[in-house]
Amino acid sequence: FRLSVASLRPSAGTSSYRYNWPTPDLAWIVGGCPVPVVIDHFGFPEMSPTWPGCDFTSLLTLVEQGRVWVKMSAPYRVSRAGFPYADTAPMVEALAACRPAPLLWGIDWPHTELWADMPDDADLIDATPIRSLTPDVQWAIFVENPAALYGFHTGVSGDAPG
Repeated sequence: FRLSVASLRPSAGTSSYRYNWPTPDLAWIVGGCPVPVVIDHFGFPEMSPTWPGCDFTSLLTLVEQGRVWVKMSAPYRVSRAGFPYADTAPMVEALAACRPAPLLWGIDWPHTELWADMPDDADLIDATPIRSLTPDVQWAIFVENPAALYGFHTGVSGDAPG
């Protein structure tokens, strides 16, 4: 289920929020939300020569404050370099250095709204820059963080229901 920005704040339009979120408005929305907020696709930062732009810097601030979860998915949606999406590595490194606890990963299947050049899911797994992070951070992103957010058990000792 998706909340539109317009439904939260009648004067705000939705198009600018998907690709370039103004910090004060996003902070206002997140601050007033009674449920966890997950931002997908690395937050759709603008990939430019001046990266990181203010939109990604704003996202890092929300991550640092523990106000959002970030799903690092669909690198093909933000990369300008194409496969293997090497230009997304600085985003992964910046997010992990900021605060790895709210980071998630996903392949973005079924890759909606992608009508050409459908990625191979195995290639996405192999190409993820998360693999360059420490094993502890990888474990957090792939196992602990999703378990914490979604409330399921990992099957690891000490993580059993009861």
